[in-house]
Amino acid sequence: MTQPVVEALTARYFLQRGYLVWTDLAIDEGYNGDIDVLACNAKELVFVECKDNKVDKPTKLLEQMKRAVAHLKSKACEHNALARSLPVRVVLVLPKLDCSPARWRGINALMKAESIEVLDADEVIKDVVKRERELLNLRRGGRGRLGPYGHQPDTLLNFIKWLVDRDYLKV
Repeated sequence: MTQPVVEALTARYFLQRGYLVWTDLAIDEGYNGDIDVLACNAKELVFVECKDNKVDKPTKLLEQMKRAVAHLKSKACEHNALARSLPVRVVLVLPKLDCSPARWRGINALMKAESIEVLDADEVIKDVVKRERELLNLRRGGRGRLGPYGHQPDTLLNFIKWLVDRDYLKV
């Protein structure tokens, strides 16, 4: 199954930081929602909602996120033991570029009032690319190009490596 770009790169963002990551966890509560990214380490469980474009109804999104977090902590969810034993951090990732400055501030204020962290999707993507570049340089050890790609089943990661190796990305 293909993933939206922001979800795939947000999952990679947390993987790069040592989190165990699940994506597209179904929530069957009558509104056909899902948990886009669920990341866990020894200290916290992070629930992440990802948006590829602007948010038309922030209050509706907030309610959806609250229902998803409640589901995460309920007995109906197979991950409820994690949600009950670790602090849950809630994060919204969306592109700032698709919002006017006033809209971005409004979404931030609304989410912050509910203790939800808002991350700019473009900054997440830049950080993923920078970290992949650092990893490539470490593995290369000054030996030039690494050779063929495709050794990992992650097409997106292979594509980023390919772009970085050829200096097509200046992040």
